[in-house]
Amino acid sequence: MSDLRLSSPTRAKLNIGLTGAKLDIGGVPKDHGKLQNLDFENSGHTGFQKELTPEQLGAIEYVKEEKKSGKVLSTNDFTDAYVRKITSIMIKTDTNKTNIDKVEANIDEVEANIDEVEANIDELAAIMQYYGTVNVTPTNPYSFEFDSSTGTITGYTGTETDVVIPYEINGVKVNAIGNGAFSEYASSKPTSLTSVIIPNSVTSIGQGAFSYCSNLTSITIPSSVTSINMTVFSGCSSLTSITIPDSVTSIGQGAFINCSSLTSITIPNSVTSIGLNAFTGCTSLISVTIPNSVASIEGGVFKGCTSLISVTIPN
Repeated sequence: MSDLRLSSPTRAKLNIGLTGAKLDIGGVPKDHGKLQNLDFENSGHTGFQKELTPEQLGAIEYVKEEKKSGKVLSTNDFTDAYVRKITSIMIKTDTNKTNIDKVEANIDEVEANIDEVEANIDELAAIMQYYGTVNVTPTNPYSFEFDSSTGTITGYTGTETDVVIPYEINGVKVNAIGNGAFSEYASSKPTSLTSVIIPNSVTSIGQGAFSYCSNLTSITIPSSVTSINMTVFSGCSSLTSITIPDSVTSIGQGAFINCSSLTSITIPNSVTSIGLNAFTGCTSLISVTIPNSVASIEGGVFKGCTSLISVTIPN
């Protein structure tokens, strides 16, 4: 609490009518007796009230009212009343300041929460944009080897077997999966992937990107991908089905070679060519429908497909 003394370039004085003596409000009263008159003056200076704090002015008004009611009878009474009132005012002021501080802290907290909610909304919107659903969580970006100059994932060092490829890493869009990026062929550290979701920021999947991922059962290819390159899924012996999006125009050489559990595959009308040995060794494949859009089918496409009983080809 601040000093109760009224300090200013010229001090305020209290006139005491009985004796005509001057009483310094900030000092200790020496006169006793009834107060006949209560006036304030500011010797040599006008605008006295501007030099008093709101607390001091409030206390003085309080004392005046007390005098009118006959409750302030002496200078001692005056001092006691003044000190009580100004103390009360300052305590209220301190309490109000504390409450204001609490309110400001709460406002800061609410603003921080709003920022967090907005960030979450932005993140969910991005997830919806790149995966077509909000029910996925991208795998930690530090689990991938990444070439930021080309936006290409070149390797995977994580331990998760269900992988959601992030749509960006360190602020750089992921637009390609490099050759052999997830391949378990002759790998010293097999990843044992079981499922992979690829965001639609990716437009290119390199040769052998998922080759010999023998535990891979499910993969989602986005509509941003335009070609299934050479040996991309070769040796994925647990892959039972795959949907090729209608953005794909070509299926490369040996793309699904030795996918021995593959029972069905949907080839969209967008595909115009199927490469050499594309489905060789798919021993569980029963039937295939090739759309009218396909203009070129290379040799050995269904070689070793021992369960294949029906192939529908265009006119």
